[in-house]
This record gives sequence, C-alpha cells and structure tokens, in this order.
Amino acid sequence: MFGRKKKGGDEAAAGGAKSPKGSVEQERSLHLQEPDGRRDDRYMNLAVEKYNWQVAWRITTALLAVSIAFNGYYMVTSKVVPYVVAVDKLGTVVSVGQPSRANPVDSRRAMREQVIRWVEWSRIVVGDQDAQKTFMRYVYARVEAGSAAYKKIDNFYHNERKPFTTAADHTVETHVTVALPVSDHSYQVEWTEIRHAPNGDVFGEERWKGLFTFKTMVLDKDEDIQRNGAGFFITDFTWSKVVG
Repeated sequence: MFGRKKKGGDEAAAGGAKSPKGSVEQERSLHLQEPDGRRDDRYMNLAVEKYNWQVAWRITTALLAVSIAFNGYYMVTSKVVPYVVAVDKLGTVVSVGQPSRANPVDSRRAMREQVIRWVEWSRIVVGDQDAQKTFMRYVYARVEAGSAAYKKIDNFYHNERKPFTTAADHTVETHVTVALPVSDHSYQVEWTEIRHAPNGDVFGEERWKGLFTFKTMVLDKDEDIQRNGAGFFITDFTWSKVVG
C-alpha cells in the first residue's frame, strides 16, 4: 500500500513537474490561434508589411535620386536657343533663324559688315543733330571701354572732326570701297569721303585708308545686347588720308 501510494505520489510529482512545460507550449499555441481555433497570422503579416515598406522606400529613394540628377542636369545646361539675325547696311532685318550645320553662319562676312558700318558711321557728318547722336552712340557702343580705340575716337570727335560744329558748314558722306581681312581680327579698309555744302553741292572729295582691329565678346545683359547684339568691339585702329 505504501509502495503504491509512493508510486502514485511519484507519478503525481512527475506529472506536476511536466505541467509547467506543457502550460508554456499551450500558452504559446494559444497566441497563434484565433478563439475559433484558426491560426493567427498577425506576426507574419507584420513581417510582410515591414518588407513591403522597405521595398517601397528603396523604390522611392531611387526615383528621388533620378529626379535630383535630372533636375541638376537641366539647371546646369543652357536653356538659351540661339537665333541669328541678319541685317542689311541700313540696319533692316532681312533674315532670322536658328543656326544649323546645314546653314552655317558666315561669321567672317558678318564681321566684315560690322567693320564697314563702323567706319562709315564714325566718319559721317549730317545736319540732323539727333541723327548725328544716333551715329555716335552706335560707334561708341562698339568700342571697347578703356581701349586705344576708345581714346582715339574720343579725340577724333572732340578735337578733329567736331561733327556738330562741322555740320553748320558742310556735311560728310562716307562710302567704303575696299575691306580686306588682314587676319581673323583685323581689316584693312579704304573709303571715300564726299563733302557737301548746305545747299547740297559737292565741293570736295577725299580718299582714306585704315587698319582696324576688333574682337567679339559674349554679352549677358539685355541692355548691352540691345546696343550691340553681335558683341563686336573695335579695340584699335589707325587711319590716314591717301595723298595723290
């Protein structure tokens, strides 16, 4: 009897020893089950959601990087579309368009026209003071400030030609007859000056020649572009009357 009780007691003790482990597993199982006995997938769903958010974040970061790179490239590249404006000797626009390989811009011809106009308008004298001021503004706008050309043309207007005083006695008509390139930035020019009395009669004619050096600059201010769209500037010149 005592042995049986002892055995029963041992079994009870053994059963009591196993009960904590069984209760833990049962409790863990209960956490993964719904009240109706179905499996609870909350933790798996949370893991899937976390993975999906990580994938979405990587995609968003990649798109943001591409967008920043594209915007940066767009900002540093030029957004100015160049147009070539061709004018005749009177300043009338005769052609406007974008330059292309099929229709390249003849820069040498354009510079030749700039030199010819500058020479003619720097030497001309007219009776209309407003027109004379327009010619002089054109000439000064195409002379580099502080250059030898600026000092020479300033001295010519104030001490030699004196166009406003001269116009009271006679006017001067200027025609370029020869303009030959000496280099990429110099031209040799010959021209004729015809003097007219106030009544229009011709009372004198002179031949002149000169050497003109120029350069071109890219202008970025609207005011400068309006005054000198070609960015053409005379940097130095010499001229003299042809004798004989």
